[in-house]
Amino acid sequence: MHRHSIFIAIFFLSLIKISFSQELAGVLRADTTLTAALSPWRITADVVVPASVTLKIEPGCTLYFHDNAGLQIQSGRLVALGEQENRITLTRRPETSDHWNGIEFYATLQENMLCYADMQYGDNLGQIIDIHRAQVVLDHCTWNSTDRTIVEVYHPAAIIQHCIFPSVDEVEVIHGEYLQDEEYLILIGNTFGAPLGYNDVIDFTDCKLPGPILQVYDNHFLGGSDDGLDLDGADAYIEGNTFMNFHKGHDGSSTSNAIATGLRNGKTSDIVVVRNLFYDNDHAVLLKEDCSMQAEHNTFVKSDSGVINFSEWPDRDVDPGKGATFSGNIFWDYGLAFRNQFSQPGERDPVISFSYGIIDASQHALGVQNSDQDPQFIGGRDFHLKPTSPAIGAGPNGLDIGAYVPAGASISGEPSDTTTQTNATLTIGGPGIVSYKFVLNDPHAQWSEERSIVVEPSIVLEDLLPDQFHTVYVKGKSVVGWQGNPDYAVSKTWFITDSPAPVHMAAASLPVAYRLYDAYPNPCNENTIIQFDLPAQQRVRIDIYDALGRSVAVLKDENMPAGTFRIKVNGQEWPTGVYYYQMIAGDFKQAKRLILVH
Repeated sequence: MHRHSIFIAIFFLSLIKISFSQELAGVLRADTTLTAALSPWRITADVVVPASVTLKIEPGCTLYFHDNAGLQIQSGRLVALGEQENRITLTRRPETSDHWNGIEFYATLQENMLCYADMQYGDNLGQIIDIHRAQVVLDHCTWNSTDRTIVEVYHPAAIIQHCIFPSVDEVEVIHGEYLQDEEYLILIGNTFGAPLGYNDVIDFTDCKLPGPILQVYDNHFLGGSDDGLDLDGADAYIEGNTFMNFHKGHDGSSTSNAIATGLRNGKTSDIVVVRNLFYDNDHAVLLKEDCSMQAEHNTFVKSDSGVINFSEWPDRDVDPGKGATFSGNIFWDYGLAFRNQFSQPGERDPVISFSYGIIDASQHALGVQNSDQDPQFIGGRDFHLKPTSPAIGAGPNGLDIGAYVPAGASISGEPSDTTTQTNATLTIGGPGIVSYKFVLNDPHAQWSEERSIVVEPSIVLEDLLPDQFHTVYVKGKSVVGWQGNPDYAVSKTWFITDSPAPVHMAAASLPVAYRLYDAYPNPCNENTIIQFDLPAQQRVRIDIYDALGRSVAVLKDENMPAGTFRIKVNGQEWPTGVYYYQMIAGDFKQAKRLILVH
């Protein structure tokens, strides 16, 4: 096939959709699209995307890179949006041993996106992807290199999510430094293979509150011979992850830990660790050199040496950590709860608080409401709690102890389902939550001002209107921002009535017709109220059906006097979906829709 230079047209068009060539190299002068119809594309030398230029790669494209070629996004933009069943492949030429130069994002403030993409052999430089003061999203990507850092970041504005990282040898999977101003590094739902040798999975330094800090959510760390997260002079918010199989496998003097902290340039690492599972590690967390941790609702199982290590003595002589606060955690099957709990002569001991948790009885004096009972895990590697577990409902604000609790704010103290009281006091908590705002009955109405959970842990409601249902919505805030999934917590719904049991009315106020009311709330997340009127004594049957017409529950099937009645419906055990509730009373028959959202 005769090859044409892309540059014949590229200087003359402001928008190019390439349909006449399979080769690309040099500096792009206009927006450029690589089509799947002409795939594979051959990248014969570095492709540079300068400012005001966008390179698009269509789903299903394959790019073959020559030796020493790569993509350089130099203030421009890359939009490579593969699809789940139609991925983008970036690899070397077939039947060669080429190693290409990977992708560099440099000084680009537009959002670059590499999604559903597989990168192979792009490891000719020290890293495969370099993010340098650039805004980048990596989503559902994979890599096959095993001896280069996968992602290097410097002052990033990056989200890395749902990617699969390989096991690497003698390098770190992700390495980076510095967050300030509007920058961010957020890791969500990734799987990290286990590095070999004396290297961490992720090494990041230099980010401190009140500025932006590292955020790590819902990732799966499969292990390593050094540390999972190595944070020096770096604050971090770490939630919903699994850390497993971190055991020392090197000749160095340092220990192996799922999370390690340390000092850099006079800056400590102060971390928030919530709703994580730590399983089968030498240590779950290393807190040294005046670093500290706030740990809420985590499950720590099988820490061979110690769950928390406050120094590396006797392996290394380093200053001890400042301390840690624990609330709602499970420590189970471990060597020591705290290694270096008491420091060497001349050094101060770390300050430890431990409450509402499960831990050896020798540590119960560190706080209140602690237990050493068996938490009763499901079994195997499933660390959810059995229904008979003593940890259920025994944590802060009535939550379970351990990792498997809802994210965001929690609410307790609601009145009973039906009450005559027009006042209510609700207590607010939740893993990692430091402040909150609330609204009554309508989440689309005006919310309250932000409140500190330390200064105002309770919502006091007064003079609530009778003969109405009431629900409180609460949005929690952690040190990194407002909760987002779910958007807010929802209290139980209660009804305020003028009389404690409005099941029978005076003749003058009896209903004059049969009526089935709309359920409230609807949609509901668990509880709702169904109200109906009977103008005369009658046998009443009320059923719940799913969307396919299958019977789910019989709420009422009995003779009842005339009056207005309310039935509380609890859909906790029903899956999210559309349901119908039907009332039959004599010749009256009516059904209404109910939406359940957990």
